[in-house]
Formats: sequence, C-alpha cells, structure tokens
Amino acid sequence: MKHLLLSGLVAASCLGATETMAASVQSYAQASGGGCGLSGPNDIYGWSAGSGAVASSGACTTSANATTGPGYTTVIVSGGNGSGEGNLSGVGNAQARQQVTLQIDAPQNYGGNGVALTVQSHAHGTVNADQNVSQGDYEALAWLEAILTVSYYKPGRATMTTTDVSTKVEAKASAVAGTTPNASAYDVMDELLKIENLLIDPLREIKVGFNFKGGARYLANEVASGSAAALGGSTFGFAPQAFIFGDPGFSVSFADAAIVNNQWIDPRGTPAVPLPAPALLLLGGFGALAALRRRS
Repeated sequence: MKHLLLSGLVAASCLGATETMAASVQSYAQASGGGCGLSGPNDIYGWSAGSGAVASSGACTTSANATTGPGYTTVIVSGGNGSGEGNLSGVGNAQARQQVTLQIDAPQNYGGNGVALTVQSHAHGTVNADQNVSQGDYEALAWLEAILTVSYYKPGRATMTTTDVSTKVEAKASAVAGTTPNASAYDVMDELLKIENLLIDPLREIKVGFNFKGGARYLANEVASGSAAALGGSTFGFAPQAFIFGDPGFSVSFADAAIVNNQWIDPRGTPAVPLPAPALLLLGGFGALAALRRRS
C-alpha cells in the first residue's frame, strides 16, 4: 500500500508539473566599475544568483551595487569624481533582475473562461550629474531604467504570452568652456508601471519579472572634473496593490515575495526620500544595503 501511495504521489506530482509550477523567486545581479585611463573596467562581476553583486574602482571612486529582496530590486551606481593630469574617466553600471513565479487562488465557482488581471509595480530613484571645465568640453551622465515583464497563459493556449512596460530617466551634464563651464543635471524616477487587463488562465502560473538597470559616468582631465550618481533609492518592485483581478474571489499570496492577498508589504518599511547630492545619495544607498545585510 505504501508503494502504491508513493507511486500515486509521484505520478500526481509529475502530472502537475506538466500543467503548472510551484511558486518561486529567481534573482540575479551584476555590476561593474572602473575607468581612470584603464582600457576596461577595473572590477567586473558577471551575473550572480541571490542577493547581489558589487564592483568598485578606488582610483576614481567609482562603484556599482545591485541587490534583490522579497519583491524588489535595488541598484546604486556612482561615477565618482576626480580631476588631474591626463585623461580620467569614471564609470559604473549595475543591473538587478528578479522573476517571481506565482500561483493564483481561484474561487470554487470559476467557470474556466479566463479572468482579467492587472499587475502593478513602482519604480523609484534619483539621478544626478555634474561637470566643470576651464577648457574644452566634457560630459557627465547618469541614468536609471526599470522594466516590468509579465508572462502568462491565455485561456486555451499551450504556450505563455509575454508583455512588458518600461520607464527610464537620464541626467546629462555637458560643460563647454566659455559657454557653460559648469553644468549640472538632476532627475527623479517615480513611476507606477502597470500592465493592464490581461486575459489569463488563473489555473496556470504567472511570471512577473523586474529588471532594474543603472549607470553613471564622467570624464575629466587637468582642466575638468566631474561626478555622476544614480540611486535606486526605494528601488523597483511590486506596488502596494500588486494584483487587481477583474472578478472577485481571485487572489495571490506568496510569502517569499512579501505578497498577502494581492498586497505587497515592503519588508524594509517606509523608504526614505532620496537626496539629490551624489555623495549623500551614495552614502544613503550604502546604509540601506548594510541594513539589508544585517537583517538577512
């Protein structure tokens, strides 16, 4: 009897695997930083699974950090600052990716015709660039990009359909001697990204992906200095109302993504408002990372 029961469980699990997948979270991060006359990045990290990646270059104080957590991703990038003889440049890039595979709880009276679903996320961050010259012209640049992706099954379809939406901010400071020898630029990302009214099969899994990218760079020589910083302050993740169904009775709950009854509960509490100054941005970002590591 035990063997028959075990065989039945194995068969049921294999059959279930052909139809659906268990809820799960997959997170990856990569970062690079360097410059200062080098032919390539001083430190570079490929994709790493789990909590994140860090890269830095002490010569130009460039740094890049990427981390992931329950239902959110974070990038922090600084192009540093510097000036001196010879050509100097600081550059940093970071990217954090997360895919959350979810199961939907459907009401008992579900008729099998599909249900409308809206997925919402929130992207929040700051970019800042400064450039100063006494001769020639140089540029500093900082940017952030957030991409929300949803993969799902339409009713009666055997393969997944994927759709996405994105937002991007950029700060570019171009200083030109005699015209604009001192230039600065600043911008804020504060966007609600949503993918609306997807007709889905609620008996199959859905996959929600976050891809948060950031970069910063500056150029400088003996007559120029620059700095650039991009902070994913409150980062990019689910919005508090993460899922909205077109019919009552449907819900999503998954502890590993901090989702309870369609609501995302930010495990870090209320995020702080990012500050515009690059040094303060970077300091605040490192503090947030340290706090996350202590909690983990």
